[in-house]
Amino acid sequence: MRMRNIDSIRTWVYLSKNFHLIYAVNQRELRGYGLTTAQFDIIVNLGFRGPLSQNSLAGYLLVTKGNISTVLKTLEKKGFVRRNSPSADRRMRIVRLTRKGKHIYEKSVRLHEEKLSSLLSPLSGQERRTLVRILKKLYYKLKK
Repeated sequence: MRMRNIDSIRTWVYLSKNFHLIYAVNQRELRGYGLTTAQFDIIVNLGFRGPLSQNSLAGYLLVTKGNISTVLKTLEKKGFVRRNSPSADRRMRIVRLTRKGKHIYEKSVRLHEEKLSSLLSPLSGQERRTLVRILKKLYYKLKK
């Protein structure tokens, strides 16, 4: 049987291979900071966006809303974030980075950017921009 959509299959294979290779490198890097991908994602979002409600934060993340409480509890124990309720409504929780969290954000993001730049170095700046444009187009189409 001959495959009719070999280009589609090749695209999926190389997207998948590249994702897994980059993800594995990312996991090793984050382990060096004692962080998981979900923990790093929270730290990056809070560092970039500033304090957020727990619900707003969950909307930006690669974790489920049910999982965010567990991840935040771990980050609190490590001293990276603090949660508080700004009003009598205890359901509303604001999450912010602590001084220790800000330090790990600044250090880890800088090193993360350097690592990603190195991993993507075979591509020119124009190729990277084209890749981002194509991947965004695919993402928004699939997201519908």
